[in-house]
Formats: sequence, C-alpha cells, structure tokens
Amino acid sequence: MSSAGIPLDARPASTASDLIVRAREDVSAFGELYQRYSEVVFRYCRRRVFLRDAAEDLTADVFLKVVEKFDGFRGDEAAFRPWLYRLATNCANEYLRKGRRRRALREALLRQPRRVQSTELAPSAELAQDAARLMGALLRLKLRQQALIALRYFEGLEHAEICGILGGSPATVRSQISRALGRLQKLLAGDS
Repeated sequence: MSSAGIPLDARPASTASDLIVRAREDVSAFGELYQRYSEVVFRYCRRRVFLRDAAEDLTADVFLKVVEKFDGFRGDEAAFRPWLYRLATNCANEYLRKGRRRRALREALLRQPRRVQSTELAPSAELAQDAARLMGALLRLKLRQQALIALRYFEGLEHAEICGILGGSPATVRSQISRALGRLQKLLAGDS
C-alpha cells in the first residue's frame, strides 16, 4: 500500500507525456522513462553498430545525453521518441565516423559472423555469412544512408517519422532511401 492508501499496482500506468513532465523533478520518473525506452535505443544502436558491447556503450551515451539535455527538451511523448532516435543516431554516427572502427567492424563480421550476430538473426552458418556480408555492405554506406535504412527497415518507421529524426521532407527521405538501397544493392553485387 502506498501512503495514499491505493495499492501501488492499482495506480494507473503513467503515459510517457506524464513521465516527461514528472522526470524534470523526479529521478524515479526519469528511471521509468529509461526503463520504457532503453530497449528501443539499444536495439537501434545494435542495428547500427552490430556489436552488443558497442551498442550497450552507445545506449549509455544516449541516456547520458538525455540527462544533459533534458532541461532543454520542450516536447511531449510524440516528440520524445524521435528526439531519442536523433540522439542515438548522432551517437552511432560519431562512433562509426572513426574509419578504423568501421574497418574493424567489417573485418570482425567477415572473420566471425556468429560473434556479431545473435542466433535468432542468423541460425545457420550460411545465414550468418549472408548477414555478415549485408552488415559489411551497410557499413560501407554513408552514415546518413545507414541511418535511413536502419530507421526504415530495421525499426519500421514511416517516412514522416524519419523526417522528424533526420530532417527533410517525406519525398526527400523516400528518394534518399531509394538511393541508399541502390548503393547497397551494388555493394552486395560486388560493384564498388
């Protein structure tokens, strides 16, 4: 029982908008926001950098940035998730900008595709090899193209949602995704 006499498990679940308002003053509300969104951020980071350890580090970096910038965030639930994706995209891009890291990731994918992939994504050695080739090709795309593909196809976001994260119009995002897919197809076919 809480001090108000209402069983804790009988209180209505907080909406993200309520949590955002409360989190400005209440650390436990911020913890609830973290619990609600950390898996989404981790999954996206994992799909950008492919390595679990790196994705965990990036997730921590994203929420550190959330803490640092939270006072400046002036949105509701509809704006919070795109803001998180934008922070995660920036953190992943910063991580991948270091050319040696991208090369090291591609080499790790080719050497040990199963180490990089979980068994759910690549249950057989052949699928692991194919997944490793795809990830290696993705890493050769420009960072914006990587983000566009990850947001559209791995996260399942609509063009308008991607615009809210990366900027641009839906038509621009649609054409950029098309170009990114064309480039990815050429990389997979062996054309550089």
